[in-house]
Amino acid sequence: MLARIFYCCFPREFPEDKTPCQADKETRKKRRFFWRLRRKEKVVTENLVRRRVSQTLEQKNREAARNFENKDNLTELSVLGRGSFSWVTLIRNAKTSDVVTQKCVHRLVESSNAKEEIILFQLNHANVVKLLCWKRSLTVLTMYTEFCSRGTLVGVLKNLSYTETRGYFSQLMDGVEHLHLRGVVHRDIKPQNLLLTGDKTLKIADFGCACVFVRDGREIRLRGLVGSEPYVAPEVFKRATYLAPAVDLWSCGVVLFNMLTGSSPWKRAALRVKEYRMWVDEDAALYRRKEWRRIDSRSRRLLKSLLEPNPKRRMSAWKYCLPH
Repeated sequence: MLARIFYCCFPREFPEDKTPCQADKETRKKRRFFWRLRRKEKVVTENLVRRRVSQTLEQKNREAARNFENKDNLTELSVLGRGSFSWVTLIRNAKTSDVVTQKCVHRLVESSNAKEEIILFQLNHANVVKLLCWKRSLTVLTMYTEFCSRGTLVGVLKNLSYTETRGYFSQLMDGVEHLHLRGVVHRDIKPQNLLLTGDKTLKIADFGCACVFVRDGREIRLRGLVGSEPYVAPEVFKRATYLAPAVDLWSCGVVLFNMLTGSSPWKRAALRVKEYRMWVDEDAALYRRKEWRRIDSRSRRLLKSLLEPNPKRRMSAWKYCLPH
């Protein structure tokens, strides 16, 4: 009605050789053209910003890598671990007198790990392992990180008191919150990837499966089976898209169970696994088992909020509060 009144009071003028319908079509075409142009300019601007950020990081890395340029200053102390496509060694830098960890990854599998070094280099938190610098060759990516003298969380799992468990888990959640606020999801949180320093500080390490889940200010859903089976959330096994932060929170819940009992709750979060099916059905027989009897009621409530099968109802890192 308002449109009719508007056009009656202010009639549009069209060229004599064109009808109103033709003029409207041309207007829509122009609008589409300018909208596409604006969108293209936005993409170009975002790519320029990303390129500048990448160049800044590369420059900072080159400055930090000068301490590791001379191989004669680097002395290998021991081999900490070796896998199919990577190996980790402990080295001493004679130039700085520091003991650091050197991780080497074959460039053949680097593409599947996205940009582990770029992601880790931008993170700065007390509970995230610090990347000092990285170097690339034709075949190997080498990363130098701070050394955590007490090893992984696996070594102390069976000897943790409730106070120590509360302290370590609080640090883990602080680190995960920092990752999520920076738009990064780890996707492989497990005791083997949690390191301990001499002053009992927990640090999240190994960002080989990590990725960025926030683009253009919007959260994107992820796809693909990534991580270690006992710690992978049930929605990941469905081969569909899933919410990124909720995946890490599920893994944190399994790690909490590890710290409280010294064992894993199930081999895989699938209904065909008896233990997990009992958990989903809230079977009372599950809580009569030896490992579940060790868990007090307050910690059990926290586990229920973290190990919630529905990712939309799962607790988020910034809402976490461990019961005292």
